[in-house]
Amino acid sequence: MVKSVLKKKLLRDIKGSFSQFISIIVMLILGVGVFIGLDSTWRSLDEYTDSISRRDNIADFRLYSESFSEDDLLKVSQIEGVKEVQKRLAFKANVPEYEAQLEVNVTESDKINKLNIRNGTSNLKSGESILDLNFAEENGIKVGDYITLSYNKKQITLKVAGLATSASYIYTVPNATSVIPNHKEYGFIQVTPQDVKKIVGEVFFNEVLVTTNQEVNNQKIKEEIRGVLSNKLKGIIEKEETLNYLAIQQKITQYKSIGNIFPLIFFAVVILMTFTTMIRLMNNQRKQIGLLKALGYNSRQIILHYMSYGIWISIIGCLLGLFVGWKVVPQSVWELFEELFVLPDAQIILYWPKVILILIVSILSTVIPTIYVYLKTEVEQPAELIRTKISKKSGNILLESFPFVWEKLSTTKKLISRQIFSNKIRLFMTLFGVLGSTTLLITALGMKDTIENVASSVYEETYLYETKIYLKENIDFEELRTLLDNNNDERIMEVVTEVSSKNKTKMTNLHVLENYSENIQFYDENEKKIPLDNGRVLVTQKTADIYKINVGDDLTLKLNSGNSIILKVTDISKVNIGQGIYLSESTWKDLNGKFIPTALLSKQEKNEYSDNVVSHKVKTSLQEKDFTTSMSSTLSMAVLMIAAAAILAFLVLYNLGMLNFAERERDLATLLVLGFYQKELKSFISFENILFSILGIILGILGGHYLHSKIFESAGMGDELDFSIIIEKSSICIAVFFVLLIVIIVNLTVISKIKKIHMAEALKSVE
Repeated sequence: MVKSVLKKKLLRDIKGSFSQFISIIVMLILGVGVFIGLDSTWRSLDEYTDSISRRDNIADFRLYSESFSEDDLLKVSQIEGVKEVQKRLAFKANVPEYEAQLEVNVTESDKINKLNIRNGTSNLKSGESILDLNFAEENGIKVGDYITLSYNKKQITLKVAGLATSASYIYTVPNATSVIPNHKEYGFIQVTPQDVKKIVGEVFFNEVLVTTNQEVNNQKIKEEIRGVLSNKLKGIIEKEETLNYLAIQQKITQYKSIGNIFPLIFFAVVILMTFTTMIRLMNNQRKQIGLLKALGYNSRQIILHYMSYGIWISIIGCLLGLFVGWKVVPQSVWELFEELFVLPDAQIILYWPKVILILIVSILSTVIPTIYVYLKTEVEQPAELIRTKISKKSGNILLESFPFVWEKLSTTKKLISRQIFSNKIRLFMTLFGVLGSTTLLITALGMKDTIENVASSVYEETYLYETKIYLKENIDFEELRTLLDNNNDERIMEVVTEVSSKNKTKMTNLHVLENYSENIQFYDENEKKIPLDNGRVLVTQKTADIYKINVGDDLTLKLNSGNSIILKVTDISKVNIGQGIYLSESTWKDLNGKFIPTALLSKQEKNEYSDNVVSHKVKTSLQEKDFTTSMSSTLSMAVLMIAAAAILAFLVLYNLGMLNFAERERDLATLLVLGFYQKELKSFISFENILFSILGIILGILGGHYLHSKIFESAGMGDELDFSIIIEKSSICIAVFFVLLIVIIVNLTVISKIKKIHMAEALKSVE
């Protein structure tokens, strides 16, 4: 019987405060959904790539040379900490039939960087090959079909014996300037040493793959490898420096950075608002608690009854939020991931320790205020609880300490001033609600601005050419010179080489431009152009940060011949895409470097070059589009954050407005009895709300800038991408306008309720 009565009361109470209960549930759905969704997204990608990397035994180091011998392999294998070594020949060959290019791999064993056979066989015979599954699907190639490779004007036709994926080809692009994988035009293929002889002649191995034991000093192993191979070694790339790894880690870092900061602030606002709302709802239950005590219900029954409010709200909000965070948010983002990465059989995972922690915090945010309010009422008698709680006598406010100001204020202004500071908790919560909502909105809009700014900055200010034409290896330079005489296209040499500073040694992109290049421009901190004159060496800001260098420091560059040259850094410039070292052709030649163009930069989209010269072409318009596509998952997350922050802002401000009115209904009724006009009360309430809102918006703008900068400062984004942190003025205006619009709507709603105040009803029961 008791349980039945309390259940009916619970349902009536929920119905009576339905909007408040729903708002708490929606806030919890948003808070839990955003927090769990972002966390699941980056953890799932991280866990999946780590798992298949172990499965396919991905190399910890890649060693590069013109050719490695068995003796070289033996020397490397004897280094302490080295687990396995494997020789490999890797080069790119054209596929004329499909107007595509494949990375050809030739190895004598398959211990490192294994292929995961999805169809067919892994045991190759002469005349057979294993082809990239995605390339095959895009071009309609099946097991048993034949494919023709072209290299150095020689061709070979091979049977496709198997289709495969690999952890070393999760992100498959031909070079660092390509952003979006095009599986129709680029992939990989594995062939036998016997077959590759037909197009390269004598088989040689230009790479050595190395795996190491766990808990070894990789830096020490790198130094020992350099020692045993000496000048024969062209360079070493660690697993963490490969384009495949960097692209994946870039996404993981982006989402981890956003997921560790934005949802935390978001969830903090949700929990604080939930806590406050529950306290106010419980305070409104004082009469009900008094009646229950008067009717003979004991403390245990009453507190369990009211705890069920919070528990049911938390369970419903958290379960729905968990569903959103597990199925809705990650799944929508994962579809965009699959445009960039090859992710077969990937699963969305939940990090249960964090899920449990979120559930506990959510439940406590509703249960603790329930217990807190009840314990405060426990000491009071039922008769006292049934009567309306008498407001505490307020003391003098700070402004009254200045009589020359206070005495000049009108009665209405004095009343407004006293009301503002009479309830500091209400003041703080309104201020914090507006501040938090504005901060989250500006942060989310700023994320969108920062990402979109990269494309416009790079392809409208830095790269001024329309087409980049990649040249084949061993081309006829006389033919190229003749073609260039009839065009204004610029030559550029781009190579990956080993570069050292006092603090770091790693492979880095070297860009040698034609003298007085007009197609690539650089700017200093004041947005003034930096001319790449003779003798000047420019390093991008990201590269300078990696090497920990400043203007005036030296870099040692290792040439293919084994010799080294020293470059003195004269300029450092912020470049969003295309990190590395830049210098002019004349500077390079003065350093005894040989200028061998690898590409042409053209201001025309259409160019007439023979197939004997051109490997492939890339249009900057397509690169810009590809970059936007590559960032679409992050952009979609920014849009999700904007929507979530906007909904939260509305719920927070509406909830605060309604609860503030409910708490002050008796005070407002008293003012009406004392002779105040409704017009005066409306202006009184509006002034107070607008004052707090404007102050909260100002602080929110500062908070939004700070939170936005912290998100992108902590996002490593790999070695290739360097964001310029920016929030457009239009975004600030949108955020401010939206918050003010909500404030105005809430004000109008509250003001309309003044007409409905029943003075006798509001003032009765207190003697």
